[in-house]
Amino acid sequence: TKLPLKNSEYTLSTKLESEILNKNFIGIDRFRRVEFDRDWGLTTTQNNYLGQEDLNITGAISFDKNVYNQIGYTGNYRKKVETIEGFQHQLDIAKTLGFIQVSANAFFMDGSLPVGNSTWRKLNGEGYIRGKIQPGYRYKLEHNTTLSSVTDSIIASQNYFEEHQFFIRSNFASKTNFEVIYGHRFDKLPQSGELKEGTEAETITGKFSTQINQSHSIKLVLNYRNLVNKLQPSPNLQSVTGRIDWSGEIIPNVLRNELNYSIANARVPKREYVFVEVPTGEGTHTWRDDNEDGIKDLDEFYEAFNYDERRYIKIYVQTNEYVDAYNSRFNYQLNIKFPKSWQSASGLKKMIGRISNTTAWTTQYSTTEDDLTARLLPFITKIDTSQLLSAQESFRTNLFLNRNDPRFGLTLGYLNRTRKTLYANGFEGRVDEEYSSTVRWNVKRQYQFTINGIWANRFNSSDYLEG
Repeated sequence: TKLPLKNSEYTLSTKLESEILNKNFIGIDRFRRVEFDRDWGLTTTQNNYLGQEDLNITGAISFDKNVYNQIGYTGNYRKKVETIEGFQHQLDIAKTLGFIQVSANAFFMDGSLPVGNSTWRKLNGEGYIRGKIQPGYRYKLEHNTTLSSVTDSIIASQNYFEEHQFFIRSNFASKTNFEVIYGHRFDKLPQSGELKEGTEAETITGKFSTQINQSHSIKLVLNYRNLVNKLQPSPNLQSVTGRIDWSGEIIPNVLRNELNYSIANARVPKREYVFVEVPTGEGTHTWRDDNEDGIKDLDEFYEAFNYDERRYIKIYVQTNEYVDAYNSRFNYQLNIKFPKSWQSASGLKKMIGRISNTTAWTTQYSTTEDDLTARLLPFITKIDTSQLLSAQESFRTNLFLNRNDPRFGLTLGYLNRTRKTLYANGFEGRVDEEYSSTVRWNVKRQYQFTINGIWANRFNSSDYLEG
């Protein structure tokens, strides 16, 4: 309920609700937020499942003026048979103090689990100077521990960190927005029944977004992180990630394009695969003893087309060997659709109005190249194949005639897809090329004829035995 307060700009709001799920309840879709069970200290490995009686009681009270001035409290009690019993308390505060805006969210949970007692402590506080340019400070804390009911030692922790952030940003109401954030975070991990210093990380993040002529949108995010592992002495892990998104209409209501480009670096494991025999017909490959030595070499397995040859499946496994990789992903999509009013015209204009097209080009590369251009733009740069870990490229275009016409339509498509992956024993490559066509014709409401045609060429290669 909401009740305006006399002689005050604030409104009083209250809430009281209860929820009971009996043991026969079966959910057909998600009906709670993703973090619901996590905030009760539960994980997927614990005794947490439907089929037990679950009681939830929630009460709340708040005083609100606007989003910048409010205070509210929410309390929860939960009792789920053989799973959890406990209380949650949440306090939300926001206040404008002259030219300074402050806000804070605090969360506390104490619960009893079958294995012990779980606690959550969360705090997110922020303060900044109001204006077109807003410098500020943000503090984050999340402490979760589960103590054994037998030994009173820490047996689990979903998160245990605190972080300091200093930022400067533009006003959110601006047409062009930016934000620069420096963060310093400290994490602890459970070790031998107690918490010990785990990692320390420093991050610098930059964000930028703008609208151009109301038809073009540009967003940019860059992030640098330096991570120190205090449990296992090793070189600092430095990573850089970035992403740019651009969408806009080149010709209003006719030609629209979208571009997404992202980069990242990381340490990745090399991969290898093995072939495992399965019941006949359930596999994807067949073995042919080409050198007649009785040994199942990797280059002696082929894709099977006949049912009685499908006796092996390919299973990928990770190795203990890691390499530094520079990853990039590029995606560009172009859509052509002429104004609907052209379909009511006559002559050539009417014919063109029935045509539309969708074209997409996607690339994804992972390389150990030293050359900066090859790292950032591998899809237009010549790359040393010995430095390539994996590469995927896909070009797809579809031409439509009467795409939305319920009576008759024609679709012509072309797809070219290439893939190259590094395994422990060498490279594997694959090229797929397809031409497709679809004709549909609704003679009457009860009858529809559809004719599909496809021509495909697939090529596989590998260098496992070279050298």
